[in-house]
Amino acid sequence: MLVSLSELKANPGKYVDMADQQCIYITRNGKKVARLTTARPDKLACARLFKKMFLIRRHARHYIIYFSLLWL
Repeated sequence: MLVSLSELKANPGKYVDMADQQCIYITRNGKKVARLTTARPDKLACARLFKKMFLIRRHARHYIIYFSLLWL
């Protein structure tokens, strides 16, 4: 949802409540300048991040084992 900065100043509570359900893009002179989002973490995004961290860590461990075997 796009909201002008002046509209946000006039009704801040309304848009803070709406930000819990959807992202609010704040505009100045018709250009997006900020985004108002919920403070709750996105569970799907967190799960993707943990999966990516696990894969990087797992691959790094294999590289360390591989390189240590090369030096033996």
